[in-house]
This record gives sequence, C-alpha cells and structure tokens, in this order.
Amino acid sequence: MLVDRIIPADELGPGALECGAANFIDFQLADYLAPEKDAWLAGLNALDTFAMEKQGAAFANLSAAKRDAVLLAVTDNRGPANLQTFFNTARAYTMQGTFGDPHYGGNIGGKGWDIIRYPGARLATSADMQSMDKTTEPVRRSAWGNE
Repeated sequence: MLVDRIIPADELGPGALECGAANFIDFQLADYLAPEKDAWLAGLNALDTFAMEKQGAAFANLSAAKRDAVLLAVTDNRGPANLQTFFNTARAYTMQGTFGDPHYGGNIGGKGWDIIRYPGARLATSADMQSMDKTTEPVRRSAWGNE
C-alpha cells in the first residue's frame, strides 16, 4: 500500500490506511476526481515500474523498508520526474483522506482528528471550551451532520 507508507501507523496512533485514506481516494476517484483517474493509474503503474527497477518487485509486493526506499528515491528526485508529481498528488490525497471531514469517505471514526488532537467541527464554542489549559471533548461527526 502507498498510503500506509506516507502516513504509517506507529506508537503514537493509526496510520493513513487505518484512518481510511485509501477509501477516501477510491471514493473521490469514482466521483469528484474521476477526471484524474487515468493519471492516478498511470502514476501507480510508473511507481511499480520504478520499484521493479530499484527493488526487483512491484511496489505492493515489497517490504515496508523497501517501499520506503523507493519512495525516498522518488522524493529525492532519483526517479522519473512524473513520479515526483504523482507522489505529491498521492501525499495530498492521503493527507485529505486521513485528516479531512469523514463525510468524504476517509478519517473513519475521527481517528485522523485524534492524531492531531482536533476536537471536531462545532457550531459554537464557549469561552471555557477555548481555554488553552483544558482538553476539549471530541465531537466525532461530520460537519455535514450525517456521519
């Protein structure tokens, strides 16, 4: 998986995969981002080709360490230029799917919000809720109110 290497799970919390970033990307490429689907698939194919050249296997079949090595080569401009563009897009979509509003198919159960300590959308807050020395009770629902 690509999203789990962009934001991996660790001792601090879940990664992008557990937060639903892959779901978000699938949903968006089937809807709003449908015009970008061919470019996304071409990027995944280019990533596989580069992984085969550098590590001897398709990206998804590599160990986490080898997937990281491939992505580091891409981000260090040691890969094809189109892969840098694809990676930047994949990183942006992964961030959106991990930390965005659950209404759009990612951030399952507000897990991404928990990572960044975002309490959730509120229509109004009291002065007490805005106090810097107080932890705000999380609201785990979409701003759209249907999750």
